[in-house]
Amino acid sequence: MGYADWLSWLRNKVYGRMIVLYQFNVARMREPYTAKVWNNWRKLLPLVHLQAMAHPGYVGRYEGEHCPLGYIAPYPDDELVMGNLSAWASRPQLESFTFGPGTHGRLMRHRDKWFEPWTEGEAFNVMWWQPAGKFDLEFAKEQLARLRLVGPNHQLFGFVL
Repeated sequence: MGYADWLSWLRNKVYGRMIVLYQFNVARMREPYTAKVWNNWRKLLPLVHLQAMAHPGYVGRYEGEHCPLGYIAPYPDDELVMGNLSAWASRPQLESFTFGPGTHGRLMRHRDKWFEPWTEGEAFNVMWWQPAGKFDLEFAKEQLARLRLVGPNHQLFGFVL
């Protein structure tokens, strides 16, 4: 058991409820999701979701009220922004899924085919610990905005790539 897993276990014991790591990330698509370049991605997305559900530490993901394409559109006024909101038992387990040898990791290694580069210095994802419960997209968007405003700290942090 790694330190982050131990810390998560300890939080659960102390507070008597499950404390999980929420993560919210966004990316700007190079082309609309209906474009031909997305054909392979669309085929692989159900597999990515299945692999996430089977991955150690996976707690759940926000599917939204209207997610027929398999991803969330967190900003309705910007159709090129794709997002994801999920919960995990620990950061190492999330990192293992995100960047590991599975389908998601392979897609991440070729993300420039589908997504614009990240803007240097601007957070594209945010993580925070809180009791497991209902997913709240508006809260997640606020967390990302706050991280962009104040930077990483003990409450809000993210991947540094």
